[in-house]
Amino acid sequence: MPAKAPEERAASSRALAALGAEVRRLRHAEGATLAELAARTGLSARFLVSLEGGLGNISVVRLLALARALGVRAAELVDAAELASDRGPRVVSLVGLRGAGKTTVGAALARALRVPFVELDVRIAERAAMSLGMVFEMHGEAYFRRLEREVLTDFLAEGRPRCSPRAARS
Repeated sequence: MPAKAPEERAASSRALAALGAEVRRLRHAEGATLAELAARTGLSARFLVSLEGGLGNISVVRLLALARALGVRAAELVDAAELASDRGPRVVSLVGLRGAGKTTVGAALARALRVPFVELDVRIAERAAMSLGMVFEMHGEAYFRRLEREVLTDFLAEGRPRCSPRAARS
């Protein structure tokens, strides 16, 4: 059997993580513990921890039992997983006031997630061919927001995982 391509492995990982997150969300919504759900499904608590953590690859028979115990159709659980597997890389964008620490937090988060860190304000200044201070002084906030939307749209279209701080002004 040929090895999976990196994109296929990533899609599978996203699907399992989404399935696990949906199971956890439903379990929490009904206030059930892992032990209670394990008893209702016949699955071990250890397997449920693995599943909720995005590591467990559940069989169809077990998925049906789990869905019944959670009061949903198995298709609903599969839909959540399928949507996630179709989704591209995730982007983290930090929003806050200037000087609030987005760059510091963003850089640390990017290191932890092992993705490139991109300073969106730098791209905005490059697009405007002037400093952000000059953008606000000469053109105002509306122009800054237009540039910000354009740069963010271009940034997201690149389709690579990364972290980006983004200033919000009041």
